[in-house]
Amino acid sequence: MSKLAILLGVVVLAIAIATAPMPLTVTLENPSRNVIIYPNALFAVPLILLGSLLLLYGITVKNQQDANVS
Repeated sequence: MSKLAILLGVVVLAIAIATAPMPLTVTLENPSRNVIIYPNALFAVPLILLGSLLLLYGITVKNQQDANVS
């Protein structure tokens, strides 16, 4: 296990989840209706993927000391 990769993965996931649900309400004129878009999803989705990959890497990688002993 790589504790640094796990820590970075948790931090990146926390940032991504915290920024994701910021809605932006836009009112269209013709016909009159309110539309809610999530522009931060373009930022949050890649961060969620990066965080999950860092977590998976941190869990599956062996430490350098374990590789040298074996």
